[in-house]
Amino acid sequence: MSHHPVTVEGIIAVQYLQKLLQTGHSSFPVMNSSGNIVGVIPKNFIIVLLQNHHWVDVEQLNSFQRGKLPRLFRRSSASDIELE
Repeated sequence: MSHHPVTVEGIIAVQYLQKLLQTGHSSFPVMNSSGNIVGVIPKNFIIVLLQNHHWVDVEQLNSFQRGKLPRLFRRSSASDIELE
């Protein structure tokens, strides 16, 4: 494993997933909101999720549903994403 691994959270932006697929990594540690590793997701599983459109369009959520999203996801945007 890399000294500075690229990690994912349970809920992340699709644009971030697309950038992950462009890396040379074959799997990614999954972190919870406390920063603990809760699992590993292989790159091929991310591809399947994207191909099958398993995501939520935040723009279509009402204010109650948006409030249920983790705070990190609510304030993140694709322009803030940078991968090493």
